[in-house]
Amino acid sequence: MLLAGFAIGTAAVFKYETSSFKPWGWAPGDEPIVLNCYGDDFEEIYLDKPLKYWAEKGYNVAFVQQDVPSELCKESFIDGFILLKKRNHNDPYTIALTERRVALGRIRAATIYFNPGSYRLEYVLEHELGHAFGFTHLEEEGHIMHPEYEKMGSSFWMP
Repeated sequence: MLLAGFAIGTAAVFKYETSSFKPWGWAPGDEPIVLNCYGDDFEEIYLDKPLKYWAEKGYNVAFVQQDVPSELCKESFIDGFILLKKRNHNDPYTIALTERRVALGRIRAATIYFNPGSYRLEYVLEHELGHAFGFTHLEEEGHIMHPEYEKMGSSFWMP
């Protein structure tokens, strides 16, 4: 019975997440802290434009920490934080990937994994921060959350 309940709950969460443009969000007033675990070549200046992009839409971070203790960067997730990390993806079409940890309908933590150097590509960081703020893909050409890099743009609207 417990296994059936788990399966039903998992299926319901999956359906909700795949059918909603913004299924999850951080708790109101709970602005995440960004930790740069990618490395020294990912300078804070690369975050200025993407963070401003989302701030103009009402999605903010508390602050960005550049010099992060290596012990913290070993973690996959840390509650209240968005981690930026470097990782080669096995899929040649994946430039970057965001994973979220959700509990009780709220985002608790997010980690953005970039292929080496991909954070420098236009719109990639804005797109991945969109996932960290709770948005899913939207297949509308020119939208920042389009799943294909070639069709991404700077536009954002709620469907």
